[in-house]
Amino acid sequence: MNSFPRIYLPILCLVLLPFIAHLPDLLGLLIEDPAYRTAGPGVRGISWLLFGTPGWVDPNAGATTEALGHEAALQWLSGHIPWWNTYTGLGMPLAAEMQNSALFLPFILLLALPHGVILIKAALQILTGLCAFGLGKSMKLSLPACIFMGILCEFSGTFAWFGHGPIMPLPFLPLLVWGGFNVANAVENKKRGGWLLVTLAIAGSILAGFPETAYMNGLLALAIITWRVFQSPRFYRKAIIFRIFYGGILGLCLSAPAWLSFALSLPVSLVGMNADFGNAHFLSGSTALHFFPYLFGPPLFGAEQGSMDLVELWWHTGGYIDLGLLTLAALAFTIPSTSYSSLRYLLGAWLVFTAMKAEGVHFVSKIIDLIPLIRQTMFFVYASPGWWFALTLLAAITIDSYSHMKASKKSSIFLMGGIIFSAAFLSLLYARHALTLQQHLPHANLLNYASTLWGFSILFLIVFVAISTKKKDVFLSSIGITNAVLLFCVPMLCGSRNAKIDYPALDWLKRETAFTRVVSFGTLPPNYGAYYGIKSINYTYLPVPRVFAETLDANIDPNIDPSGFYTPGLGQKYSDASSIHDMNLYLSASSPNTLSSLHWLSQHGVGLVAVSPEKNIWQDILLTHPVVGNAQAYDFTAGPLSGHIPAPRNKGAAVSKVGIAVGTFSGQATGKINVKLCSKDVCQSGTTSVDQTPDNTVIFIPLDQKLAITGPEDLSWSISVNGNDIKPAVWVWQNKENGEMSPMMPLQTEFDPPDYVKLSYQDPYITIWKLSNAAPYFSADNCHLTIHSTEKLEADCENKGTLVRQEIAYPGWHVTVNGVHTKTGATKDGLFQTANLVSGHNTITFSYSPPKGVLMLFLFIVGLLGTGIGFYRSRPISLH
Repeated sequence: MNSFPRIYLPILCLVLLPFIAHLPDLLGLLIEDPAYRTAGPGVRGISWLLFGTPGWVDPNAGATTEALGHEAALQWLSGHIPWWNTYTGLGMPLAAEMQNSALFLPFILLLALPHGVILIKAALQILTGLCAFGLGKSMKLSLPACIFMGILCEFSGTFAWFGHGPIMPLPFLPLLVWGGFNVANAVENKKRGGWLLVTLAIAGSILAGFPETAYMNGLLALAIITWRVFQSPRFYRKAIIFRIFYGGILGLCLSAPAWLSFALSLPVSLVGMNADFGNAHFLSGSTALHFFPYLFGPPLFGAEQGSMDLVELWWHTGGYIDLGLLTLAALAFTIPSTSYSSLRYLLGAWLVFTAMKAEGVHFVSKIIDLIPLIRQTMFFVYASPGWWFALTLLAAITIDSYSHMKASKKSSIFLMGGIIFSAAFLSLLYARHALTLQQHLPHANLLNYASTLWGFSILFLIVFVAISTKKKDVFLSSIGITNAVLLFCVPMLCGSRNAKIDYPALDWLKRETAFTRVVSFGTLPPNYGAYYGIKSINYTYLPVPRVFAETLDANIDPNIDPSGFYTPGLGQKYSDASSIHDMNLYLSASSPNTLSSLHWLSQHGVGLVAVSPEKNIWQDILLTHPVVGNAQAYDFTAGPLSGHIPAPRNKGAAVSKVGIAVGTFSGQATGKINVKLCSKDVCQSGTTSVDQTPDNTVIFIPLDQKLAITGPEDLSWSISVNGNDIKPAVWVWQNKENGEMSPMMPLQTEFDPPDYVKLSYQDPYITIWKLSNAAPYFSADNCHLTIHSTEKLEADCENKGTLVRQEIAYPGWHVTVNGVHTKTGATKDGLFQTANLVSGHNTITFSYSPPKGVLMLFLFIVGLLGTGIGFYRSRPISLH
C-alpha cells in the first residue's frame, strides 16, 4: 500500500493535467475549435483575448482533422468502415487520404463528440505522457525524472501549436522506444515476449495517419533502440533484434488497411508539392521562434492583418523547443558520468546534425538526404517532435543524475549556459528582418520583449538553481514543468468567444444537396461539407484523384493548385496565377473565364453556388481579343494610339478598369497614362501614374465611372501619355482580324448572372443561387429512373443503355445490376462512373471497397492473431 502514491498518483496527474489545461475550452469560455474560425457560413460575434489561433498553426486542424475525421467517426458509429467520402469534391477516398486518421481507432471516435478536436488532442497528450513515464521506469530513472518526462512530453511544442495530423503519431515515439527497452530487458532477464509494445507502436504510428511525423520519429526511435541493443551482451543481441523485428512485422500487418489503401491510391493520384523538399530549410526567424516561442506573438499572429511573410514563418515550424528545455538538456553533458553517458552523445549528435539540416547547411543536408524518403519530407517541420523528445530525454537524465546526488562542475554549467545564451542571442540577431515585418501589428514590441525576457529569465534561473541549491532535481523539474505548461497554454488565450454559425443556411444546403453539389466562394470552406453533411465540390486533399484534379485544372483554372479547390471566385480575376499584372498570364492560350467555368461546373455535379453577401462573383477580367505574334513597343512619338476591340458579350456588362501592358524602361519612366473607352456614343476615361511601376507589367487603369456596354458593336479606345522626361511605352500586337496594332487590353468587367442562375436562398450571412441547367446525379437515355439514394436506384429502360452516376470513377467502385456484380465503367473523360443497363427493369446498387481488400483483411487477421497470442503468452508489463 505504501507504493500506491509513488506510482498511481503521478499517473493520475498525467491523466488529469491535459484536461485541466483545456478547461477554458471544455467550459465554453475560450473555444479552440477551428470551426469557429474557418467553417462559416455566417461565423460572427467572435472575440478573443489575443490575436492568433488557439493551438493550431495549420488550418488543416479544421479542414482535415475536424471535418474529415468527424465524417470518419460517424461512419464508424453507423457500422461502416470509412473508406469513401461522398461529400467532398466529386467523391474522394477517405481512409486512403490518411491525414484525416480515419482508421485511428479508438481515438477517431472522439471527433464525433462536441469539442472533438480538443478531446482527441487531450487523449493523445495523456497517452504520450503515460508512454514517456513508462519509458522512464523501463530505463530505471528516478520517479521525479519519470514524472518530468511524462509531463514534458504531454505539453510539447508540437502539441501546443498543432491540432491536426502531425500530433497523431506523437504517443508512439516514446512507446516504440519503451518497447525496444522492454524487449532488451526481457531477453536479458530470460523472459518471454516483450515485443507487444513494439507492435502497438508501429501499428499506432501508421494508423495515426501522418506518415511524415511517423517516419521522422521512427528514425530517432531506431537510433535509440540500436544504442540499447549494443548495450546488451553480444550473445543477447540476435534475440533482441529478432523480437523487435517480429513485433514490427505484426505492427505492419495490423496497420495494413491504412498503408495499403494509401499505397494503392498513389498511382491514380496527385501528391501536390510533396516531390522534393531536399533544399527547403528554416526561414531567417525560425530558429529564434523555436527558442522564444511567442517572439512573434501567438500562432499565426498577424494573419488577420494580412502579414503573409509572418504566416510563412509559422508554416515553417513544427513546434518549439524553448530555452528552458534546451538548458535542462544541456546540463546532462555537464555531469561527469552516468549509465547513459553514451546515449547523451547519440542524442546530442542527432540534435546537432538534424538542426544543421533544418538550417540548410549544405553538406549535412546532402548526407541526410541519402536516407530514403527524407527528400520527400518537410524535414525542418516534422523533425520538431523528435527534437522535443530527445531534449526531454536528456533533461530527464539530468534530473535523474541530480536525484542520485551526482554533481556538475560550476564551470561546466556556466559554459553550457553561455553557449545556449550565445546561440539564442545570435538567433535574435538573425531574426531582425522578420521582427521588422511585425512592427505595424498591435503590441508587437511588447510581445517581442516579453518573450525574450521570459526565455532568458528561465535560462538564468535554471543555471542559478544548478549551481546553488541542494534539491536540484525537485527545483529543476518544477521549473521545467511550469515553463512547459505555461508556454503550452498561451495560444488558448486566442480562443473564440461568443461565436455563432449560420445553422439555418447549413440545414437548407444539407437538404438541397442530397443529389447535387454546391460550389462555395468564401462561405463553406473546403472539406467542411463532410462535417455538415453537405456535398461540396470544394476540397483540400492529398493525395487527390488525378483525373479530378487535372480535369478541374483544364476547365476551371490552369493555374490551380491540385491539392485544393478553394478559390474565392471564378475566372481570370480570381485565378490562382501569381499575379494579374503578369503579361504572360494573358498570352496564355487558355485563360479561366467565369461563365464558361460555371457552365462546366453545372454539367459536372454542381447545382448550387454559395457566396458571402459582400462578395460579387459576377465579375471577371476579360480579354476580348487574344493577342498573337511578337510584341512591339509603341512610344507615342507619333501621337496617341487608338483602335477598336470586341465588346464583352456578358449580359449587363459594365467595364470598371482597363488593363494595358506597359514598358517603363526598368522602372525609370514617369508621367501618366490616359485611356478612353467608348461603347457607341458613351465614353469613359481614366488616368494613372506610372511612377515606380515595374517594367513589362499589366497595369489596370480605373475608369472615372463604369462603362455600361450598350450593344454588341466593337468598343473604340484611345491611349495617350503625359510626361516630360522618360515616357512609358505600351506593348502592342497586330490584330489578325483588322490589321490594327493593338494592346492586349484586358477589361475588368462586372455583369449580371446568366439566365440559368436563380436566387434560391439569402440571409444576412450567405447568398445561394441554384443552377437550373445542372446535370442530374443519375442519368440514362430512354430510361425512367426511381432514385432511392446516391447508391441505390431502379431503372426501367426501353432498350439497353448506359447509366451515368456523377461520382468520380475510382478503383474499388462496383455496381450490381439485377444481381450481377461488376466493376463500374467510366465516361469518355474518365471522370464519372457508368453502368450498363439491360432492356426492361434494372435494380442497381453501387458499392465501394478498396482494391486488395482481401489482402488487407488477411494481413490484419495475421497481425491480430499474432498479437493476441503474444499477449496471452507474455506476462503483464509492470510499471514498478
